[in-house]
Amino acid sequence: MAMILLQLCYAVVTLSARVTLVNGTSPRVFILYRQVFATIFIFPFLYFSRYETVNIRNIRGLAKISGAVLCVVGAISMTLLRGPKILNSESTLPLENSLLGDLTDQNMWLIGCLCVFASTVCYSLWLTFQVPVSAYYPDHLSLSAWMCLFGTIQCAVVTFFFDKDPNAWIIHSYSELATCLYAGVVSSALAFTVQAWVISKRGPLFSAMFNPLCTVIVTILASLILREEMFTGSLIGGICVIMGLYIVLWGKAEDVMINQEQRDITNNSGVKIQIEDSPNTVNCNGDLKNPLLS
Repeated sequence: MAMILLQLCYAVVTLSARVTLVNGTSPRVFILYRQVFATIFIFPFLYFSRYETVNIRNIRGLAKISGAVLCVVGAISMTLLRGPKILNSESTLPLENSLLGDLTDQNMWLIGCLCVFASTVCYSLWLTFQVPVSAYYPDHLSLSAWMCLFGTIQCAVVTFFFDKDPNAWIIHSYSELATCLYAGVVSSALAFTVQAWVISKRGPLFSAMFNPLCTVIVTILASLILREEMFTGSLIGGICVIMGLYIVLWGKAEDVMINQEQRDITNNSGVKIQIEDSPNTVNCNGDLKNPLLS
C-alpha cells in the first residue's frame, strides 16, 4: 500500500512538473527548489523526534525474472508503441513547447533516451546502496534528511554554473511554488523516508518493481487532465506492467515467508538449563546448531 501511494505521488509530481517546465521554468532551478523544500521540511522532524536472491530452478524464482521482464517490456511499449488512438485525438500542448524542443530531431530524441537510461541506472544503484546503509544506519528519517541536504548542495552548485541569469531563479506564479513545494515535501522528503523503510523490510527489488506502475498512472492522468493522446500500445503496455508486477510479488511472497521463519527460529533459539541441585534457572541464549559445551 505504501509503494502504491508513493507511485501515485510520483505521478502527480510528473504531471505538475511538466506543466511548470513547459511554461518556462528552468529544470535545474526546479530540482534545486525541490531539494531545498525537502530539506527544510524533513530536518525539523529529524530534530524532534538483504540483497536479492533468485533461484532459477524454483517456479517463484522464475516468476521474479519473468515478471520483471514483463514490467520492463510493458513500460517500454507504453512509450514506443502507438497503434490506434483510444482517447484525445489532439494534444493541447504543441510539440514546439516540449522540453526537448522539436521531437522530430532524432539526435535530441537519442540524447533524451540516453539521459533517462543513465538516470535509471543511478536510481537503481541508489536503491541497492540503501540495503547496507540501512543495516549500519537504521534511522530512516535521519538518512532521508541527509540525502535531501546533500542533494540540495549538489543541485545548488550545478544550477549556479548553468543558470547564471538571476531571473531564472525567480518563482513567477503560485502554481510554480505549489509544484516545487509538493515535489519537495511529498516526492522527496516523505518519499525518501517511506522508500528507505520499505527497502529495509522487503529489499530493493520489491521497491523498484513498483516504479512501472507510475508510468501507468501518469498515462491515465495525462489523458484525463492534460488531454494527451492515448494509444492502443499504451493500454497493452499498462496491462503488461500490472501483470508483471503481480507475478513478481507472487515470487517474492516465498522470500517473505522464509524470512519470517528465520526470525521465528532466531527468537526461539534461547534455551533454559536447570542446574542440578540448584533452585535457580540459568538462561543461556545460544545457537542450537553449535554445542553448548565443548
